[in-house]
Amino acid sequence: MLTIWRNALGLTPVNDNCNISSVESLDIDRWLCRHMRQWYLNILDTADPWLCPVTNAARQADLSRRGLFGLITLPEGTRRALSVKMSEWINPVQVQPYVDVMDRVRRMASAFARPGCHEPLAYKGAQGVMVAPVQGTVEHLSVIADPGEELYILDEVLLSTIPKCLMHVRDDGNCL
Repeated sequence: MLTIWRNALGLTPVNDNCNISSVESLDIDRWLCRHMRQWYLNILDTADPWLCPVTNAARQADLSRRGLFGLITLPEGTRRALSVKMSEWINPVQVQPYVDVMDRVRRMASAFARPGCHEPLAYKGAQGVMVAPVQGTVEHLSVIADPGEELYILDEVLLSTIPKCLMHVRDDGNCL
């Protein structure tokens, strides 16, 4: 990945017949690695899921009951939870932001308005994924997880989002 970034930023030597020496300089590789890491974590957080490494983290997730809800504690390194299916649910459901489901959560005070196995509820809470109804075990949990500092797993099309310069970048990704 470092080579790809060096090429994208024009930092690869063009002429192999010359010698370049430096007495003091910026550790460009370390500087690039920091920017590469920030770029990659942003991709994991914001890119379309089909462009990122999606895994089933059901075995690593912990489920605990919180009143009418279940709290699924996400495994370490999880950047986003995408969908969840409990063993007693009919279909998996997408994990929604809380603001998108807060009306459904408020209606849970009524036993007639609570989610069931045909239309379950899952939203991102402060400590993990909140699910209702709590029936069975976590059968499937699709997440985007950080594979670690040295590994970059992504669709090749995302390489086009590498900035062309890093000194002064506008909001649209172009150089000033």
